[in-house]
Amino acid sequence: MFHAGAGLAASLIIGVPYLPDPASHATSTARAARWLSAQAVTLAEHHRAALAHGARGTPWHVYDVITGLAGTSRVLLAAHQPGHTAAEPGLLAALTTLTTLINHRAGNRPGWWLPAELHPDAVTAHPSGAATTGMAHGIAGPLALLATAHLAGFTVPGQHDAITHAAAWLLRWRDERTRTWPPHITGDELDAGHAAPPAGRADAWCYSIPGISRTLTLAGQATGELALEDGARDALCLLAQRPGHWDVEGPTLCHGYAGVLRAADAMHDTALAKHAAAAVTDAFDSTRCFAFGHITGSAATDRPGFLTGAAGTALALAEHAPLRAGRQRAPARSA
Repeated sequence: MFHAGAGLAASLIIGVPYLPDPASHATSTARAARWLSAQAVTLAEHHRAALAHGARGTPWHVYDVITGLAGTSRVLLAAHQPGHTAAEPGLLAALTTLTTLINHRAGNRPGWWLPAELHPDAVTAHPSGAATTGMAHGIAGPLALLATAHLAGFTVPGQHDAITHAAAWLLRWRDERTRTWPPHITGDELDAGHAAPPAGRADAWCYSIPGISRTLTLAGQATGELALEDGARDALCLLAQRPGHWDVEGPTLCHGYAGVLRAADAMHDTALAKHAAAAVTDAFDSTRCFAFGHITGSAATDRPGFLTGAAGTALALAEHAPLRAGRQRAPARSA
């Protein structure tokens, strides 16, 4: 969703309604919706065939927000709402695949658990494999999509059960002392019934409190289970109580303060949003070419992009401000 053709399709589908003359891009936007829908159908069919031939588990690139069906189908949902009906086949194929993923269990291994050898090459996976929790690459992403689609009236058989199960699983594996989630639960931890304390970007959108709390809120709204929304608010409240001591990296969306800000605004947590907005603006540096540096470890790099760059940071600030003049020209939608 954040690279190459899919990134361009998402930019057209999401961005064109905000332009002064959206109609002039109608053909390109419709083509983008058809193409993205076809990509989702193809990926879902390939994965179904792989499972039929004995494949073990569902890799990240099939289901996650960054490269998989959770991200693709969220944009397809946004495309369908203003009338791009060609988005529907891909959206329904993705909902079916993600619902099946969550509802499939093998003993105490959830459907999104992966053996170590099926994790991406850049990931150091535990020998017993792992079930990832967070928004970017874990079960929180598919759960958020299923809940959002449910609220928009798009459902497939088993979807409600999948939402309930995935949300309960996330609450089950939350660290009760810190109200934070581990980035993953290893196979050994699944067998033992308890996990090591969370570590590594434990407060970032991609892997812990902001992303997962937003997901649980959506799940609670979709199912009517108030306990899910209460759990999300509880986690954000504890995060707001320790400003300046967040386990994040820099000002950007995926790993940093802008991700906290966006989640806080979406959940109307004004105290947390105030702290996050201050942290983002404090990182402004007029000497950098994009004003905000992306931080990895102790190194800062200049990136213009959405997830780890200045564009996403600026959009989070604009939404918080709120600087939304373009929306008067946009068709009504839930994006």
